[in-house]
Amino acid sequence: MGGSGTRAVTVALVALAAAGAACGGGGGDGGEGLSPQVVVTPDDSLVPTRGGEDIPAVAVGALKECDRRLRAGENAPLAESMDRLAAMTSPVTLSVCRACGGTAKINLERFREGLADLRTAEEMHRYFPDSVRGDLLELTFRSQVVGYAALGDEAEARQALTALIRLEPDAAGAYVRECEAARPPGSRVRCEVPAPGASSPQTGEPGESPGTTSPGTEPPSVSPEPEESPDGEGPGATPEGETESPSSPDSSPEPEASPTEDGSGPGPDEDETGPGPGEETESSPAEEDPGTESPGGVGAPGSGRSRPGGN
Repeated sequence: MGGSGTRAVTVALVALAAAGAACGGGGGDGGEGLSPQVVVTPDDSLVPTRGGEDIPAVAVGALKECDRRLRAGENAPLAESMDRLAAMTSPVTLSVCRACGGTAKINLERFREGLADLRTAEEMHRYFPDSVRGDLLELTFRSQVVGYAALGDEAEARQALTALIRLEPDAAGAYVRECEAARPPGSRVRCEVPAPGASSPQTGEPGESPGTTSPGTEPPSVSPEPEESPDGEGPGATPEGETESPSSPDSSPEPEASPTEDGSGPGPDEDETGPGPGEETESSPAEEDPGTESPGGVGAPGSGRSRPGGN
């Protein structure tokens, strides 16, 4: 897109005489042939001069045909050609065909059919070739403004005009005049430069913010909790005290220590000789909670925080 501040928007007003209107209206939508016709043609060349090596050959051919026939006023054959080509091509070529074919149909006053193509082109604007993306977006929005203004749809015309002026703010006055010229007689559609805070139609950003928020919330909820429990088994004490010993350190050693002191001579101590020393070792740190087990207690959660770094 040639970003000069003095861009000339081509507006061709065809005054339809009464004799011409009586000769058949040419397939327009609902008597719109009685109003002045705005013919949309590209301001800059749609043929990529550089950086088009990655564009499919079919898409390059469509761009050349689009540029040539729109400038020559061959809208009917261009619309047919773009419809035929769109049925058998890649997304890149399809996006070009919908933008060019939709513009040709708007010029033919087939407004509803053309606007349907232009909506598809807007939805697929990410497939526009990089070297001519701005030019195709401008062509798409300009044709939408003309089509919606001709049909009297002020809300859609204003949205398209807002997007168009944000794309090329230096040509705002020319775009407004083009919108005004496309209105049928007696139309109340207002063609105005949008306010700075006005909203524009979504053209690409889809789907991007919800896509970034959802993965951002999932990982923190899944990763820390399941990793702590299996890792806690390695540096922690015996598996017997995984859940019970830390939860009730005061209650478990007291009843176990009392039978060992009372029945040290008889045989119950001999039966409990295996767990006896084990229990004494567990009770000893439990009794030393204020002094010795505090570093052990800090080590457990501390190791949980440092595990991701170590892993």
